[in-house]
Amino acid sequence: MADERYTIVIVDDDKASVTSLEEALEQKHEFEVVATANNYKKGIRKIMDKHPNLLFLDVELPDGYGYDLLQEIRERITWKMMVVFYSAYSQYMIQAIRQSAFDYLLKPFDENELNTILNNFKEKSQENDINIPTIPDDDKGGFFIVNTPTGGVKKIHYNEIGYFEYNQSKRIWQIIPLSKSRINLKTSTKSEDITKVSKNFFKINKHQIINMDYFSTIDDGQCLLTDPFNEDNMPISHAVVKKMQDKYGVI
Repeated sequence: MADERYTIVIVDDDKASVTSLEEALEQKHEFEVVATANNYKKGIRKIMDKHPNLLFLDVELPDGYGYDLLQEIRERITWKMMVVFYSAYSQYMIQAIRQSAFDYLLKPFDENELNTILNNFKEKSQENDINIPTIPDDDKGGFFIVNTPTGGVKKIHYNEIGYFEYNQSKRIWQIIPLSKSRINLKTSTKSEDITKVSKNFFKINKHQIINMDYFSTIDDGQCLLTDPFNEDNMPISHAVVKKMQDKYGVI
């Protein structure tokens, strides 16, 4: 069986740092640098074009910050990608952790440090179902622990979730929390995987599953939720309204 290969994108405006990292990675036969970029905008284009397994991202770029870049693309990442912040400044470490970075590499890097990061990356990449939400058994006060595409984790309590929606263009289910900032679930997640974790999660149509804690009323074929979801479009049929009435006693 052939060894698995991993693709890498480097986003850094320091040519010397990019060259030294590329040269070191060339010695690792499992890894391939498929693109580099020297600024924020080019970085986004390369990442979204190449879909790398591993991203080395500088913190300070000529036209923005690596943290902002990661935040901007976070909802668009539907593949498994881990992020290593690559910087000469150690004071950014805490922020990197908060941004759910997989690791942090200081410039100029130590070969042993790079090897440790790459070995940890390979080990984590080979874990099964890395992006599947982990669901506790208790329904009351339960939460999702979602493994993010960038290698971090995000805890989302049931009471923070207004509804789930299927994104047809990306072909994935997404969580719509109170912040309204969509969170991607794993591509293999099905609607029944969501509805079975809590009695409050009810499928109102083919593409939406609501949290009944935010249910308000039914009006003219629309399921209305409370604020901040009160203006979201949620069609519901008479047959589904009947099922909702039977299950929850709503009118």
